[in-house]
Amino acid sequence: MANGDPAGLYNIVTKKPTGSNRGEATLTLGSFQTYRGTLDLDRKITKDGNLSYRLNLMGQLKGTQRPTEFNNRYSIVPVLKYQLSKSTSVTAEYTLQYMQLPPFGSAYSFSNRGYKDLPNTFTSLDPRLSPTNIKDQSIFVTLNHDINKNWKVTGQLAYLNYKQTGSSIWPMSDFASGNDSILNRGISIWDALGENKQGQFFVNGKFKTGFITHKVLVGIDVYDKQNYADFSQNYALDPLNIYIMEPAPTKALPQFDRSIDIRARGKNIWHYFYRSIWPG
Repeated sequence: MANGDPAGLYNIVTKKPTGSNRGEATLTLGSFQTYRGTLDLDRKITKDGNLSYRLNLMGQLKGTQRPTEFNNRYSIVPVLKYQLSKSTSVTAEYTLQYMQLPPFGSAYSFSNRGYKDLPNTFTSLDPRLSPTNIKDQSIFVTLNHDINKNWKVTGQLAYLNYKQTGSSIWPMSDFASGNDSILNRGISIWDALGENKQGQFFVNGKFKTGFITHKVLVGIDVYDKQNYADFSQNYALDPLNIYIMEPAPTKALPQFDRSIDIRARGKNIWHYFYRSIWPG
């Protein structure tokens, strides 16, 4: 999130077509059952190279030193570029990122007996709980036009959509009375929806007066950002002996009610409409 901007700021950088034909594939293996594969294709569609694309794919399966915890994800990022002329191009980008991980908060350690009381394998997670799923999508369309070697015009439209369906696990209260080995755990829903619609147009360049170089940036920004979050539903879980980490399941798993759209059941954290004209 951006410091000073109540609506936050996105900075997404993707690999663009270079006008050449090349490709790369990688495979990474690591500790804790880590597997990661990537594919990068950079191709010309037409012989003259005016139409080209770049495609990046990534998939990952990853565990940790904590049992039952994981971080699995994949991403699909196609980019299409059309060179209208030597000085003008249009680029369209789409990014899909998907991630699945345990409920938030399960990696935190809680103890009344001081720092480093628990091993780094500790987790308060109940393995029966459903994972958190995150889907992040963005679309960018960018027009670049070089007026001359010193001046350039850029226009961009963007749409970003973030959806999260998950939960958060934390202590429901203090440790059990008279027994600081028993942690009273609780879980709450944590769903989120974020949307960002943005348009931007600017001109930048430079000129000289004598031996002084002046750099100029003039543009306009228009965007509409909103974010919804639902933390409203809470349930108690089975107490956990933090020194055994094997609770005896006695309570039913929580069933969160998602029958109502998050725009209605969630809290609108912010809805921010902004437009500006800025010289520089």
